[in-house]
Amino acid sequence: MFKAVKHMIRGCRDLEGYGPHPGTDMLFIIILIGGLAGVDKGGINGFIGGSLFALVMTLPLYLHGAYSRSKLYERDQVNLLKTIKES
Repeated sequence: MFKAVKHMIRGCRDLEGYGPHPGTDMLFIIILIGGLAGVDKGGINGFIGGSLFALVMTLPLYLHGAYSRSKLYERDQVNLLKTIKES
């Protein structure tokens, strides 16, 4: 389990050759929209509740993408080292 969390954290960062996680901006936009939807129901408390709801609904997708990016990055690094050793 710790390895999975390690991959998720690494995948959220800027990976060399891959760049930043492409879903980061969209995650923040969705959280903001969820918060704005909650303002109508309860002011600042509604904003916080709406933001948290949007976060809970979208964060698993974001972290899955981060995990996948990290695993692909690791695989590409291993393949690159193999290629260098073989040449």
